[in-house]
Amino acid sequence: MSEMDTVAFTVENRIAWVKFNRPEKRNCMNPALNRRMLDVLDELEFRDDVGVLVLTGEGTSWSAGMDLKAFAAG
Repeated sequence: MSEMDTVAFTVENRIAWVKFNRPEKRNCMNPALNRRMLDVLDELEFRDDVGVLVLTGEGTSWSAGMDLKAFAAG
């Protein structure tokens, strides 16, 4: 999975739906997801068509937290 695929978003009716997309890892946050999330938030922050942002996750979990194995690997 590419870094761009780790977080996706859509905007509908002034709502930005931001979705973590690592369901096989219960959407654990790794360095790639964190970088992509910062890019997405930067992109959405000043958009006139966004009034609220909702975070969600693909699959059965929103997020299981940090991916400790990925962070330990550096």
